[in-house]
Amino acid sequence: MIRDPEPCGCPIREVGPSMLPSCPNQFLLFMTILEAYINGRCDLADPCNRVTDRDPPDDNYDFVVIGGGTAGSVMAARLSENPQWK
Repeated sequence: MIRDPEPCGCPIREVGPSMLPSCPNQFLLFMTILEAYINGRCDLADPCNRVTDRDPPDDNYDFVVIGGGTAGSVMAARLSENPQWK
């Protein structure tokens, strides 16, 4: 697939595999329509703005919460209320 770079103003042209060998016949039309929709949305398919630099993670932490269950998520939320703790 070759994507038209003009709608988003990005000069990068993406070349990818065809969906024909990987999609069964009953899903090919749906997946083709879905792919055209996603490629038409600049906020989803713009390769120039897709990856952004992030700050590297800290090496030191005050707390490490293991588990995201009922108590773990509440504990993490409470600990994150103090801006001086990492």
